[in-house]
Amino acid sequence: MLNIFNTINFREKVNTDVNEIGKKLILEEWERTDQELRKQNCNGPNGYIMWGKRPFTEKTEYGDITFFRTLFRFFNKDTNKYEFVFLFDKKVGRKKRSRISIFIKIAIWKLMDSAKRQRDIMDMYPKLNISKMTITNINKEIDFTKLFKEQLKTKTEKIIVQTPYLYAGVDDSFSNLTKYRKIEKNMFRTAYFHTGYDEKICIY
Repeated sequence: MLNIFNTINFREKVNTDVNEIGKKLILEEWERTDQELRKQNCNGPNGYIMWGKRPFTEKTEYGDITFFRTLFRFFNKDTNKYEFVFLFDKKVGRKKRSRISIFIKIAIWKLMDSAKRQRDIMDMYPKLNISKMTITNINKEIDFTKLFKEQLKTKTEKIIVQTPYLYAGVDDSFSNLTKYRKIEKNMFRTAYFHTGYDEKICIY
């Protein structure tokens, strides 16, 4: 029995060490990014002036991390006013007042797509300390209508081929999504067109 408790204590220590190392590495990466932004905008060569630092706390799989990033002041010619901006937030794609890492959101979206329950996700990331409602709200952030519209705007290049034929195809895929607290299997159908032309590549 003593060996079992020793093993449990060892595993807990390993988990603690992994979490501390993970947070340390993330903080070091953030500090490097913030330092690069300070060097690039030192003394206002790009119109930005350093204006102290402000903290934010973000939830990660290793636990909560608090980081002080640089606040910049600049003159907005469109409004004729001085404004403030966190270049760090723009660089890493962090939204205002966002407290959950985008990498965690992506991981949660993948788990929800594979029919994982909210309780399963909470058990997988105990250091997140998030509720079922938070997971639901993260899942609701995906705007499929907006994604489809953006996809339609994607520019395509014309391909000139020596064929009068155009082929059409349909491909179906299935995904499990949660609706009204129930898991439903949804079908996504993709229609595509092609000329049947396939360029041969010779490798010597």
